[in-house]
Amino acid sequence: MRWISLVAAALMVSTGCSDKKTASGTGEGDKKLDVTAPGTLTLKQGESKNVKLKITRKNFTDSVDVDISNLPEGVTIKESTAKEGARVKFDKDATEMTLTVHAAEKAPVNKEGKKAMVSATGGGVSTKDVAEWTIKVEPKEGK
Repeated sequence: MRWISLVAAALMVSTGCSDKKTASGTGEGDKKLDVTAPGTLTLKQGESKNVKLKITRKNFTDSVDVDISNLPEGVTIKESTAKEGARVKFDKDATEMTLTVHAAEKAPVNKEGKKAMVSATGGGVSTKDVAEWTIKVEPKEGK
């Protein structure tokens, strides 16, 4: 039995299962807001990829602002309205958004990845913690 526990613990560490992927918050009137970060994203320098960002609301339908901070240097989100980090707005009743994430041609390589922090606010509710989203930048082919 001890062997199974050790294997399970090793799998959690090696697969990154310990990362917090969902941030939650509650508010008056039994309101609840969850934001779920995408899975680990790997970009090559100069590359763009689309990812899905999801939110869940309970007992409200207002728009929700999602903030993404601590992005790796040289990585941007096309849909962002923020000058630093990224901010995107989910319209009333929307639950999913496709984001275009881009690594600049000269974005520093970070093969281990950097954890971006994802939080949300809307309808009088803010997430109390942050979801972690690992973003890796690899060298462009032929470099």
